[in-house]
Amino acid sequence: EEFQHIHGLRAVMLYLSQFGVSPSDAVKIWKRWGLGTQEIIGKNPYELCCEEIGLPFQKADEIAGELEFDAESPERLLAGIEYVLRENLLSGHTCLPRDKLASVACQVLECDVSLCEWAISRSIEEERLVSCPLNGREYIYQPPFFLAERNIASRLSLMKLNEYAPDIDFDAEIDKLEREQGLTFAALQREAIRSALCHNISI
Repeated sequence: EEFQHIHGLRAVMLYLSQFGVSPSDAVKIWKRWGLGTQEIIGKNPYELCCEEIGLPFQKADEIAGELEFDAESPERLLAGIEYVLRENLLSGHTCLPRDKLASVACQVLECDVSLCEWAISRSIEEERLVSCPLNGREYIYQPPFFLAERNIASRLSLMKLNEYAPDIDFDAEIDKLEREQGLTFAALQREAIRSALCHNISI
């Protein structure tokens, strides 16, 4: 069993080395797919972008090119859409408007925007992505971030229900604090202090 394990890992590392995949990434790929690695990559090299492996889209695209994958293949289009959403997470965006997502993706994939629109619809049908209409515009999420955002909003709403109205003159208390500490708060700072003291939660 140990021989098969070592031999299998070596075979996978040799196969991946032709694409310039590092040994550390090769080990992650082996742990994920074992001896089925070559078959899975042959069918869809963009699987290498999955969270457990995390190869950059550009690297998977390079491997796909060497395997002579069609640049307009469904696998590439779907992976490109998800890549754009992942990249936007780094800028703090949990979602993107559908039209903007399609526009950016067609630039990344260098294809017609209609193909990106098709890939978005396909991803929604397969529940790889989530569509959320808001104020007349459609927003596209990856499922974990849609669920997280909805859960946070729900909890904030519950916390807001438990608000109280204390019978305290906070302006007088802030004045007293300023005198004691030798401080002078700006108008917005006073408003922030007052708001924090009057509500269970502030955003």
